[in-house]
Amino acid sequence: MTENLRVKAVLTTAASIGLTTGRKGKPLSGRVHETLLEAAVTKSGLRGARLIDYALAKVALEDDFAERLLAREGSIGPDVDLGI
Repeated sequence: MTENLRVKAVLTTAASIGLTTGRKGKPLSGRVHETLLEAAVTKSGLRGARLIDYALAKVALEDDFAERLLAREGSIGPDVDLGI
């Protein structure tokens, strides 16, 4: 299967900021839910180590904008005219 644009973008971004440089030396093993794995394979078109790299890159690159925005709640004084 060919990788879709989303997969390529995530892996390219991870590589560009150095997340995938160097050798692969850290072993990873575990049991996963079969339906979760099947859905991930179907959606991404990836299997094995490439799927793990993609999943880890997605977590590492996850956008935290919503959390940062909500953390700022109340940081603008009540005297500031926002024009709304």
